[in-house]
Amino acid sequence: MADENIIANDLERFRTDINRFGEAADKMENCRVRMFNELAALNGMWEGEAHDVLISRFESDNAFTEDYIAFLRQLVNNCNDAHAAYTRCEADVADVIAAMNLGEA
Repeated sequence: MADENIIANDLERFRTDINRFGEAADKMENCRVRMFNELAALNGMWEGEAHDVLISRFESDNAFTEDYIAFLRQLVNNCNDAHAAYTRCEADVADVIAAMNLGEA
């Protein structure tokens, strides 16, 4: 979403974007878990300095990925809140316009 005004103009597109962010976080989490499980299976098959470096690096990358996924999930939550606020605002405006009987001559 390059233009921040798109949110105010197209709530359906905003909902689609929110859902895509959520799906991306889910896919990342699934991949992270699969990688963790694969490495856990490999972990006992070999030893040595290379093993220790790989495990250390993976643990660091895994922690970073967990933090990033948590960030994406928070972003989704914040966007859901914004979507709800925009939707309520549009409904309130529609109610005010209806109460004013605009358009009736």
